[in-house]
Amino acid sequence: MAPSLGQQMNVVVMAIHDHLDAAGAKRLHRLVIKRARMSPVYQTMVWSYPIPGLEEINGGVGDTVLQPALTARPLAESISVTITDSWREHEGFYLILCSCNQIDVADLWCYLRNLGWKVGEVNSCKVRLKHENGR
Repeated sequence: MAPSLGQQMNVVVMAIHDHLDAAGAKRLHRLVIKRARMSPVYQTMVWSYPIPGLEEINGGVGDTVLQPALTARPLAESISVTITDSWREHEGFYLILCSCNQIDVADLWCYLRNLGWKVGEVNSCKVRLKHENGR
């Protein structure tokens, strides 16, 4: 039996060996969201690094971009999120998808490769909320 909405989070993380700036990340988010049969909602959030004034304690140079998305499910809507975290000094970025809906990892991997992205390591997992009584 499939878990009810909100009881399971599907997470996919892909390491992509390619340059990605904030504008490119926004475009990539739209493509990934459309491929996953979702629609973007709310404003795309962008954080760029290093943070001005904190360069001496910051890590790398890059951007973290977050885009919420909506999936229409039978009898419910599901909010998902896509995140990219780019690291210019490592010439790559992470693409992270979190959704209560199933994510077709193989399809997404092939889609990104066909678009020319150099997809490397991929990991996915399912995390469930369980009540104290085990349900």
